[in-house]
Amino acid sequence: MKKRLKKGFTLMEMLIVVAIIAVLAAIAVPSFNASLNTAKKAADDANIRTAYMETVLHNYDSSITGDASVSGTTITFGDGTEYKLQYYTEIDQNGQWKGK
Repeated sequence: MKKRLKKGFTLMEMLIVVAIIAVLAAIAVPSFNASLNTAKKAADDANIRTAYMETVLHNYDSSITGDASVSGTTITFGDGTEYKLQYYTEIDQNGQWKGK
């Protein structure tokens, strides 16, 4: 009688591998989302700071081209480029940006 060679994986082995991958994904995804949110906030902070400095410099010396403007959640810089804020959603009554 010939002994049959085992080829491939059993259903139980495959289910265990899928379960392990699912657990690792459940751990990794929330931390990735938090990092992405932090990166969006940092980018928005940098662009708000740049717009503020362009406006201050333009008001100090009108020969400097700059003067950024804010409309809703869109910043229009002096050279005409626009940046839509990704983290901040509105400005409150005290002039502070409110985020997601």
